[in-house]
Amino acid sequence: MTTQRLVGYDRTSELVAEEFLVSADLLPRVRQIAHVPDDDPEVTQCYRLSSAEAREIAWTIEARIDPDKRDYFLEGFA
Repeated sequence: MTTQRLVGYDRTSELVAEEFLVSADLLPRVRQIAHVPDDDPEVTQCYRLSSAEAREIAWTIEARIDPDKRDYFLEGFA
């Protein structure tokens, strides 16, 4: 089973600074925002997000993020 997360990386250290779980019921909307292709229905790959996409996903999953300090990705974890 794969879980999906919004992951923020510190721009200086490039280390994971924060992670937010994406619930299964919100995954279809999050996939749409992140432009995940149809051939990756479980989001098993890693998708770089623009600041606008990261903000919209954060709003959708009710997370607080700082896209001015971090780079965000939608990532699948096995």
